[in-house]
Amino acid sequence: MYGSKIMKNKLKSIVVTLSVGICFLSAVVVGAHGYEDVDFNFDFSALSFARYTASQRKDTESPAYAYVDYLSNGRECTFSVVYDDKSKSSYTERVYVDEADIWYCISSNVVEDKDPGCYVRLRGDRLGVGSMQLSGWWSADSYRCQ
Repeated sequence: MYGSKIMKNKLKSIVVTLSVGICFLSAVVVGAHGYEDVDFNFDFSALSFARYTASQRKDTESPAYAYVDYLSNGRECTFSVVYDDKSKSSYTERVYVDEADIWYCISSNVVEDKDPGCYVRLRGDRLGVGSMQLSGWWSADSYRCQ
């Protein structure tokens, strides 16, 4: 009887430890993928039209989002989400950007065309002539645009 109690306590301890470990690992994995704000800085020269961020993993069908904190006065561009190799999905929305201090939601079919876990980039295309600067942060997976 005494040995049975010890075994039950050990089993209970193992189950609790495993549960805590699984919860911790789940939190780490969720934090590692998606919903990460990454800074970008697009510096367009007079001869450049497209700029790309570094790639991010995309795990959900949610829109990507970008927050513009600086845009050269009077300038305009578009945002789109493209694959890591800079190719487009079957649906690639181009979002018009003409103001700073605004969240922009950018839809695409990147996950629908491939699978969750694909890698994407934010593409910025300058409109008009001349140089311009644009900066802010973006995330491939969005909790802001739902």
